[in-house]
Parts: sequence; structure tokens; C-alpha cells
Amino acid sequence: MGLATKSASYGAEAHQVRGFEAKPHLSPVTDSPGKNLKEQPHQGRAGTAGKQNRGSVGLTRGLHQSPPTLLWPGPMPLLEIVAYSYASALTAQQGGADRIELCDNTAEGGTTPSLGTIEAVRELPGVKLHVMIRPRGGDFLYTDAEYKIMLRDITVARDAGADGVVFGLLRPDATVDLERTRRLVTAAKGMSVTFHRAFDWAAHPESALEAVIAAGCHRVLTSGQAPDALTGAPMLAKLVQQAGRRCQILAGGGLNLGNIAEVIRLSGVQEVHASLRGIQLTAMRVRPPSVALGAAPDWPADGIPVADQAKVTAVVALLRGLPSAD
Repeated sequence: MGLATKSASYGAEAHQVRGFEAKPHLSPVTDSPGKNLKEQPHQGRAGTAGKQNRGSVGLTRGLHQSPPTLLWPGPMPLLEIVAYSYASALTAQQGGADRIELCDNTAEGGTTPSLGTIEAVRELPGVKLHVMIRPRGGDFLYTDAEYKIMLRDITVARDAGADGVVFGLLRPDATVDLERTRRLVTAAKGMSVTFHRAFDWAAHPESALEAVIAAGCHRVLTSGQAPDALTGAPMLAKLVQQAGRRCQILAGGGLNLGNIAEVIRLSGVQEVHASLRGIQLTAMRVRPPSVALGAAPDWPADGIPVADQAKVTAVVALLRGLPSAD
């Protein structure tokens, strides 16, 4: 989920809140965040490396540079790709992503996708699906009517076969809305739950993490309350230590092939979240006139933002190649 606004009241910038992630499918699923937190690796990954999307822009530059040698003292990090459409979810799956956070409305940082899109993505093999539960863009202070929509959308996501859901709620004083979050977690019983980057707008990260854990969430998506995860790596490391085995810290915000291994090394996170976006050019033979139909400042109005399969494949290869310290 990609939010980019300024947080005036507590001095932290609101950062690109990309990919409100849903909680991973736990095996078995537990309501207690301190147990069985690690997702089980799926069999038969769908990593069809090399089938690069021909219509994308700037997809391969730098993909073949040798990454630095880093020792990773744990299991292979899990890669979650935030996808804002079926086309993007497809390229993420073909590139070998472990999990998809499915959203709509990239310009608003991610909102709840349609039922048709959820059902279509659910049919993709070998990848877990977490669905964004966010009724609108903007802040994370929801009315009663919006909250009821979120409860209903969780049921819709479960019935459609989602492995997890992603949401985040704050109070007017920028603390985590513990009571409402607990109720959403209860509604999502049987699925994995991620508290998304609303966390990066929380006034006090240590207290916010304890509230998220108390609510029963299985992971927190965060940049470490910084403009990007590399800058926020020191805070990410503190959160990893604080959470221990009670909750996963999912690092996200500006991650790419050039910095993802360093963020893992500095923070100790076991899960990473990225968009790895490219722009798929239109196949229309007649281009549209100069009429803007929506907010798309960083790509052509008729372009389609999708996960870049070549980038996903390269990051997957990097993560699989991190040497273990064992």
C-alpha cells in the first residue's frame, strides 16, 4: 500500500505504505501470535524465470550484477509482492513470489480489491494470497459504517479462499485502535492477519507493536517509520528484537534488488515486501487524446502498472542465494 503524506502531529513522515499485507497462511492456523508463526514453504514454486514481460519499461537494467556476499543466519527470507491487479499478481507469481498482497487503487496506496479479482488470483498456483481490507484511501481513522464494510470484506475474502487479510486502524491520537483491531482479528479467524503500514503513522512504535500483538495480529508491515526500509533498518532491528517469536516484522518500503539483502542483514527480518513495479505499455493502436482520466503522475495515462517479472525473478534468486551462517 503506497501512502505518501506528511505526519504533522508526531514528527514522523508518512511513508510509502505499500502493500497492506494480509497475514500469512499458518500451518496450522493459530489465534495466538506466539505459536506457529512461520509459513510453511509451498511445494512446486511457480518460478518461471526468464519469461519477461515484453511490454514493460526499464525492467532488466542491473539485474545481472553480482550481489554482495552476506551471511543470513536463518531460514530463507519470504518475498511478498504487492499487486494492484490480476495482471500484476500473475507476473509476481510467474516470477516466483512466495506471497501476494492483493489491493486495488495504487494511486491511493491500496484499497480492497473486487471479488472477481480475488477469485481470479486465488486460482494462481503455488502462491499465497493476502487481501487488503481498506474501504478507502486517506487516513486510518474509520467511521462506524466503514468499519462494518471492513468486517464484511473479511468474510468475502475468506469465502473466496484468501489465505490472509491485511488491515490497520488508528485512533485520533495516532495510537493503535486495539478494540476494533481485536474484533477484526476475530472476524478473520482461520486466516493470517497483517497489520499494514498504518503502523508507520503510529505515535510510539514500541507501544504500537505491543498493541498489535495484543490484538492477535501475526505480522506488522513497516518501513521502521522511515521514508524507506533501508533508512528504517535500525528501527526494524529493534522491532524484530522486541517482537521475538510473538509476531513477524515484514519489512517494506522502497525495497529493490540493490538494497533488499542489506535491509535483511541490518534488521534480521524474515519477510520482505516490495512492489518491484514496471509499466506495461498499452497494446492499443490508437493512443488517447490529452485527457487525464485519473491520477497517475509517474507513468503514462494508458500504461498498466504491474510487478516486473524479471525484477521479481532476480530478487527471488538473490534471496535463495543468501549463504547461511550455519
